[in-house]
Amino acid sequence: MILNCINFAFNFIIERMKLFTEVNVRKDSVGIDHSRPLMLMGSCFADNIGERLVAGKFDCCVNPFGTLYNPFSICSAIRRIASARLFTADSEEIFSSGGLWHSWMHHSSFSNASKEEFLSGVNSALLRASAYLASSGVVILTLGTSWVYRLSQPGAVEVVANCHKMPERMFERKMESVDAVYNALSGIYDIISEVNPSCRLIFTVSPIRHVRDGLHSNALSKAVLLLAINELTKKNPDKIVYFPAYEIMNDELRDYRFYADDLVHPSSMAIDILWQRFSDCFFSADTKAFVAEWGKINAALNHRPITGMTDEYRSFISSVKDKIEKIKSVRKYLDVDKELEICNTKLMK
Repeated sequence: MILNCINFAFNFIIERMKLFTEVNVRKDSVGIDHSRPLMLMGSCFADNIGERLVAGKFDCCVNPFGTLYNPFSICSAIRRIASARLFTADSEEIFSSGGLWHSWMHHSSFSNASKEEFLSGVNSALLRASAYLASSGVVILTLGTSWVYRLSQPGAVEVVANCHKMPERMFERKMESVDAVYNALSGIYDIISEVNPSCRLIFTVSPIRHVRDGLHSNALSKAVLLLAINELTKKNPDKIVYFPAYEIMNDELRDYRFYADDLVHPSSMAIDILWQRFSDCFFSADTKAFVAEWGKINAALNHRPITGMTDEYRSFISSVKDKIEKIKSVRKYLDVDKELEICNTKLMK
């Protein structure tokens, strides 16, 4: 009896212990659902959230210029997307080095040995992004750093999105001021508002640590971003929301077990937790339920039977197909043709 009382008291205390400082993320009215497209741009965190949104069957355009870290490069990309001005063979923004064609405005993931294929890739992504910018209900922008690299020689691009391993003497590196970052973010807001007046913006600061100059420099860099975002949000509270991914990582998930092996990037577990907090903030109950349902459908489609195509497995795929067709009849704006094709291919075997 005494032992049971001790165990009860111990469990009561443990359940009510605060083991971390919880970041209060209120339910926001922005509302992300499947009825309108989404656009995401910025650092690796934009890719992380974008992957999960795509897996949840959201219609997304994710990083059409590749991973971008600073707000000035994001602003330049948004301006180019809004104008839909194509890159040409004689564009000053592109150059050849190391046997590859690169762009000062793009991440190296677009680099290509063929100039024609390079131009085709960047321009296809540009036109697709232009259509998304005009129709998106929400644009999500993740800022990584206030440090920038400027080309020493005047040209079409001042702040580069990526150095592409070119010699350091070609650049001037500087941490920008709060005012300069605010002006860049304000420019982004103005461009998007003109192209798509009903669109709302979600800003985040990437939880990824930029430790080249030490942790103090990283803290200062993030602080500049946070102050600039805060000023813009205060002036446009009905159109702009801040999601505290950076604060959740630093205050709730501050243990190193939540970092990858490089101790800089969040681990997959941390990304899962941030995704859950993001979902709780911006998804309705119906949207969360559908994302969970679609996750089960994806898992079923990716399942490979050990015994091959049996009558039991065929029946299983038929039931999955029925679920997809039911979803299509209810949510007519969803494109599920790819998944139905997978089901039909499996059933034909």
